[in-house]
Amino acid sequence: MTLFRKITIGIVLFLGIITSGTCIAVRVMGSKRPTGVSGSEADALARRIQAAVETEAWAKTRAVQWTFRQRHSHLWDRRRMLDRIVKGDETILIDLTTRRGTVTQKGRALAGAELDARLQYGWAAWANDSFWLNPIDKMFDEGVSREAVALEDEPGRTGLMVSYSKGGMTPGDAYLWIVDSNAVPVAWRMWVQVFPVAGIRVSWEDWITLSTGAKVATRHELPAVSVNITDVAGAETLEGLTGGNDPFTPLFAH
Repeated sequence: MTLFRKITIGIVLFLGIITSGTCIAVRVMGSKRPTGVSGSEADALARRIQAAVETEAWAKTRAVQWTFRQRHSHLWDRRRMLDRIVKGDETILIDLTTRRGTVTQKGRALAGAELDARLQYGWAAWANDSFWLNPIDKMFDEGVSREAVALEDEPGRTGLMVSYSKGGMTPGDAYLWIVDSNAVPVAWRMWVQVFPVAGIRVSWEDWITLSTGAKVATRHELPAVSVNITDVAGAETLEGLTGGNDPFTPLFAH
């Protein structure tokens, strides 16, 4: 047997072991999605969670900025539904309603198919990153259902399963919220299309209070992975974050 053949066989066996190990780990770590009861109990728990994180104050937070996992820095004008996403030397200005906008890379303005692709990327980044910033505000949106679920690993306690039949990038996802005695979230379990482990627990930690009074969790821990949200600030107006400058002016130039 040649050395090359030995190396090839070794690589194949190694990849097979890794793949098998990953599949086994996913099965061991994963859990079946539980069923609960919809109705007044679930809705009341959802309202308690919203009150605990001050969703009324969030409604008054008309502009917010944050950085998601050191990848994307956002400035979201919630009143006009505009977002600025900065990623390295790229700046995306996008109207989140029409999904149209401008993109510059190293000062060069993109056009045509290249522009369209980066605008789609920007919208997807906003959809994902803003959901991690505050999904609690969406608990009573159209297409969202709520169920009160008895927590198997925490006897006597009830969690809130929130399922999304529409919206975002992956409709059909579901999240089981686990809260403390004050209804402040401490974790959720996810059943989502983009993650291979069903029901994995993700922490909700390091809550901060914005100047508007709204509360935001800035750290989420998964096994071997951290999702950190930094540089968070909110204001009742865009000018409160930018000092009067409107960075979205290029969107209205034509």
